[in-house]
Amino acid sequence: MHFLIFIAIYAYFAYSLQVIAEKTKTKDTWLAWIPIANLYLMAKIAKKPGWWLILLLIPVVGTILWLLFGGRLPRLVTSQVGWGCL
Repeated sequence: MHFLIFIAIYAYFAYSLQVIAEKTKTKDTWLAWIPIANLYLMAKIAKKPGWWLILLLIPVVGTILWLLFGGRLPRLVTSQVGWGCL
């Protein structure tokens, strides 16, 4: 049962990231469905260099970058920053 919930949440996250990538006209939107590659895709959507993927994998630094992405990604799609909290 827990596995199905995990799959549902992951599918929602991957689909949402793919839609954001399509709206920002980022190439390789299919990377949203691959576990580590989706971090690379998020860096590309936020217009950050690809080597930020390494920083995202460091525990404390990764948390800070997640917060930065959370504020940056909604601004690229809409003008409302509050959507980053969701």
